[in-house]
Amino acid sequence: MPVFTNEVDLNTHPLTKEEKTWCRKVENLFKKTPARFGVYTIGDPCITIFDKDACDEMGIEQEECNPGRAGLNLAFLASSECIQGWCG
Repeated sequence: MPVFTNEVDLNTHPLTKEEKTWCRKVENLFKKTPARFGVYTIGDPCITIFDKDACDEMGIEQEECNPGRAGLNLAFLASSECIQGWCG
């Protein structure tokens, strides 16, 4: 089940019932991700699906792997919004 931010800590409007339902559906899909799929984004409106097993077979650490250059990208899933890629 998704972890929703405590509404007391928010500086914005809380999620609506419909938005919470959408979040649950997306999380449920991610929980069913096929085992060979790796998932990443670079801060654009796509989530990229790549073959993480092929990274292993090529002897490349997934954190070091550039799936696009290695020819391992399998699919690009579009979003209507930019998917931010913040670290830290």
